[in-house]
Amino acid sequence: MINESGRVVVGSAGISNKIVQLADDAFKD
Repeated sequence: MINESGRVVVGSAGISNKIVQLADDAFKD
């Protein structure tokens, strides 16, 4: 259960990070 919860948290954080990076690239252009 702890592992599953951790995976969900890490996965959400990774997705948010990717969105932030994409937004940064778009603004830089």
